[in-house]
Amino acid sequence: MTKILYVEDNEDNVYMLTRRLARKGFEVIVANDGEQGVAMAAAEMPALILMDLSLPVLDGWEATRQLKAAPETRDIPVIALTAHAMAGDAEKAFAAGCDDYDTKPVDLARLLEKNLRAVARRSGGMTEEGPALLVVDDNEDNRYTLTRRLKREGYTNLTTANDGREALEALAQKPFDLVLLDIMMPVMNGYEVLEHINGDEALRDIPVIMISALDDIDSVVKCIELGAQDYLPKPFNPVLLRARIGACLEKKRLHDREVEYLREIEAARKRSDELLGVILPLPAVKELKETDDVKPRRYENVGVLFADIVSFTSYCDENHPETVVSHLQAFVEAFEEVAFKHGLEKIKTIGDAFMATAGLLEPVDDEVLACVRCGLDMVAASQELPAHWHVRVGIHHGPVVAGIIGRRKYSFDLWGDTVNTAARVCSHAGRDAVVLSETAWRQVTEHCRGESLGGIPVKGKGEIEMFRCDAVDD
Repeated sequence: MTKILYVEDNEDNVYMLTRRLARKGFEVIVANDGEQGVAMAAAEMPALILMDLSLPVLDGWEATRQLKAAPETRDIPVIALTAHAMAGDAEKAFAAGCDDYDTKPVDLARLLEKNLRAVARRSGGMTEEGPALLVVDDNEDNRYTLTRRLKREGYTNLTTANDGREALEALAQKPFDLVLLDIMMPVMNGYEVLEHINGDEALRDIPVIMISALDDIDSVVKCIELGAQDYLPKPFNPVLLRARIGACLEKKRLHDREVEYLREIEAARKRSDELLGVILPLPAVKELKETDDVKPRRYENVGVLFADIVSFTSYCDENHPETVVSHLQAFVEAFEEVAFKHGLEKIKTIGDAFMATAGLLEPVDDEVLACVRCGLDMVAASQELPAHWHVRVGIHHGPVVAGIIGRRKYSFDLWGDTVNTAARVCSHAGRDAVVLSETAWRQVTEHCRGESLGGIPVKGKGEIEMFRCDAVDD
């Protein structure tokens, strides 16, 4: 029985997936965090590891790195699983050493296919041990005669089953390249086994040659209709048997190669899409893929938020560049998460400035209120970061023009007075303050507490009354 290590901290996920895998004939052992998973992998030496990425103690990426660095566990295939697929997760999983990647909730048929493929790569399949053949016949003399003949032909990676049920159990435990299947058997006959194989996504590509004493045309037709690759009557002709087995195995080898190529192409496409999703907003990516262009257009009623770090220049002068970049990376990642939480779309960073919008490409209930809540959370989040920076936030609301510029290197950007005004409001905000233009404040005055900062001269705009928001009344 194939042993799978499932590394997962969510009890519901563990309960559901282990039950479903057990029904398919797998033995499943469970670790509840990354550190425990690394230890159990070394102790139990499973055939496969299903690795959640968001784990306590040691996350899935680091656990995989440790597994792949250890000589005793480096060859165990690891399939990464995640419920919150973010742009770049697949890239990080493959970079950590994962052999494959899938998302939750789990599509069992798809996961089983990946399980069998990963185990096959490790166990050999059509490699050192040669192609794996399963001989199914309830007659011991027939099994002996056939396996002996196969060994003479150079096939040594052989498994036998006494009836249809044993055959299905064997198919659930390891991957096979060919099944030689008798028809008339107790418990479960060959027709039923063939029907089950053809109905299972994880098994339907395994070629099956029917070998039976029944030689009437109706039996041949029924087997072919149920998915058999070929049919040979008993007693079989050794020359014909050799030719049919060779043809089926060659077809299986070519099919496996095609599947692997398609998987690599799909993985490359997904990585390309994820990389594009890091550079551009997802709706813009969709339009770019569909039309090969994202035409600039005017958007009404957009909330624009700017946030930057107070005294960032002096901080750079006083710290090593590596420290600055490391802290800036933590700052941007934290603000990306806060923006995502409130439904804002990050547009870009310029040095220490972070720009985001609400209601541009995805609708939100209240653009300005979403920006205010996001800004207040950004102020709080910045205090929890290693650098303990103080930030200021400026918000304005109005029409913008947005689109992609560039051809060799894409850049999605905004233009217009609304953008410029939001940047000016940010520059006049105090430390740890969220400041709104009068236009923006009028839209949230019933929901927010704060005070007027009076009319403030703004370059190119004259005086603009600005308001500091201290809290949102939920």
